Amino acid sequence: MKLRLLFCMSLLFLLISCAPETPKIQYYRVKHDSQLKTYNYKSRTAENWIGVGPQTPEIVPLFVQPNLSSGSHRTKVNGEWEVLIDTLNNNEESKLRYLKADNTALFNTAGFPQLESLTMGGNVITLDEISGKWGKVYTLEIIEPPDIEKINYITRPDLIHKFVVVGWREKTGETYWTNPPKGDMYWPLVSSQPVWIQLERLEEFPELPVKITANSTLDVQTIPGIENNTALSKLSAGQTATVVEYYPSGSHVWGRLKSGGWITLLWYPAMNELHYPTSWTMETLPPPPPSQ
Repeated sequence: MKLRLLFCMSLLFLLISCAPETPKIQYYRVKHDSQLKTYNYKSRTAENWIGVGPQTPEIVPLFVQPNLSSGSHRTKVNGEWEVLIDTLNNNEESKLRYLKADNTALFNTAGFPQLESLTMGGNVITLDEISGKWGKVYTLEIIEPPDIEKINYITRPDLIHKFVVVGWREKTGETYWTNPPKGDMYWPLVSSQPVWIQLERLEEFPELPVKITANSTLDVQTIPGIENNTALSKLSAGQTATVVEYYPSGSHVWGRLKSGGWITLLWYPAMNELHYPTSWTMETLPPPPPSQ
């Protein structure tokens, strides 16, 4: 009996140790104009484009095939999809009037509800496939809108994107990013056809697992998120740890430690207050945090 028990326990241990790891999600952040040679490493407004003022939506097109000549795509977002868009923007009339206008990026020229396949600088995406220098973007399916309680900018910034405006300060020669005139705006990353993006337009999150060093003492939380502040322990300044999983949340990023618990990797509470509390960094800034 004891031998059989020992055999079963050994078999169970072997099965657990040989079980494949949960696939790690590779996140990407969409690069800004100022990171691209195409725009001379400046805001696209810097060269005084005809018809473009000091600020403009920082759009990045998504193509129907992995080549530039294929063009973008339009997805009809009426009915329940319109309800989702309205809810994401708190049903604020001024925001929705701006967002749905036929000259403000998302529905440019075609008008609502013909959503163009695009995103904006700083947003997070994941890829279903890589083919040469292109990646097929993971999007929401057009079949039905998601539950907004489960899928929103805080829980899934890879599927609910934020409107980003880019500008150029001629006097100082600086590119800057801001929220549109009416405040924070969001839309679902949905497409009725597969869409592709150039890999050169993306910055990968540092490959996992990744070793980090704390710049200051951090709380190690039971679960990630602003509201979930129950601390398991502390990660002291100068202490090293290994991050094995990411959790992007809004304009923030959390990391799960191999030893257990979650820490903040990117904290962006207000404009011009972006913090990297560990040695983990990225060049591409997230969309501006919510307006105060």
